[in-house]
Amino acid sequence: AGELRRGLERGEIVPYFQPIVDLASGRTVSYEVLARWLHPDRGLLTPHEFLPLADETGLISELGTVILRDSLSQLAQWRLTSPSFNECSLSINVATRQLLDSEFPDVIGAALAETGVDAGSVWLEITETALLADVHTATAALRELRSLGLHLAVDDFGTGYSSLSYLQRFPVHLLKVDGAFVDDSLLDHGWSLAEAIVQISHALGLVPIAEGIETRAQAEALASFGCDLGQGYHLGRPMSAEDARRLVADEAGRPGGQPRDLASSP
Repeated sequence: AGELRRGLERGEIVPYFQPIVDLASGRTVSYEVLARWLHPDRGLLTPHEFLPLADETGLISELGTVILRDSLSQLAQWRLTSPSFNECSLSINVATRQLLDSEFPDVIGAALAETGVDAGSVWLEITETALLADVHTATAALRELRSLGLHLAVDDFGTGYSSLSYLQRFPVHLLKVDGAFVDDSLLDHGWSLAEAIVQISHALGLVPIAEGIETRAQAEALASFGCDLGQGYHLGRPMSAEDARRLVADEAGRPGGQPRDLASSP
């Protein structure tokens, strides 16, 4: 815990960015923000190597605030140098502890004010587990966050135990189809479930995002289902801020504004 706290104080915990792509056009429309630890001895650490510790030691809210502020600051910097980022948004994960913290809306409001990023450019990703940990508190929190102008997404949908009634109760806009339903090994049943979740999303007026896209065939199948957005290693791995900037600049610089070919992504 002491090492992680020192890492936070030294600025070693940084945001990485994974592209979220419009499956119809091939354009990067958003980035999911993912924490990375630039550890001075162990190198680049992924979230599963330190987020459980952050949660256990109560540092998850502090870590989440650092990633929130730094990623919004990065988006503001991108927009100062490139109009290509004006339509690009960020998708930021929210831990259960953060969601249920009464001060969290103030933290978000302060970060938006400090960076000048408009609330409409931010999606907050919340897992089913977080939503159902305390339904009453979560509902009130989501409504307050929505009142700020933020967009809300349910992450890992289909892997928990939520019901469709919750999707109508919570003021959410986006639904993430878990990568378990995109795996080719689940072709017979997985694809049908993915298609059903896409249809449910549209029926409820929600935007579906498919995670875990690792092949061209998966991207094409999901697009044929009418899935709006997708992310996964085929479309782009989590990358540094500089690599993320280059990706959007490269798309904008193509002749005639042509999007990248998803058949050969990333």
